[in-house]
Amino acid sequence: MPVTYAVVNRGRLVIEKWAGIITLDELISHEKEQLEDNCIVSGASVLSDCRNAVLEIPFNRISELSNHHNRSNNKFYFSKCAVIVKSNATFTVSRIFAEQIKAFGINAIVFSSLDVACIWLGLSISETKKIIEKMNL
Repeated sequence: MPVTYAVVNRGRLVIEKWAGIITLDELISHEKEQLEDNCIVSGASVLSDCRNAVLEIPFNRISELSNHHNRSNNKFYFSKCAVIVKSNATFTVSRIFAEQIKAFGINAIVFSSLDVACIWLGLSISETKKIIEKMNL
């Protein structure tokens, strides 16, 4: 799978790094895995670095992914989600996803800048960059 993630800050933060062409099935598989990860605590934030990824998801199927964040279906929930993108196609898919997961109480924003996303999440920019640089796909 073209993703790796790290759980930091005692389970309160998940940092994801995506690369390549990403399909809906890959995203759903990742979400299921992550929502079962016992290292992540309820209310955790997510920083999803998709700057090197292209999300190939039909707009009419994005809800299949976002519905995995329905709190009644999961052991825990995320509180904030920052998605960092470069491509217009990935931006559009991510914006639709961000709007849909708000229905489940997740404050989600799509950014074009890692620095701004870190500030929004209250993270150290330099420390976050170090973590991402160490992540191998």
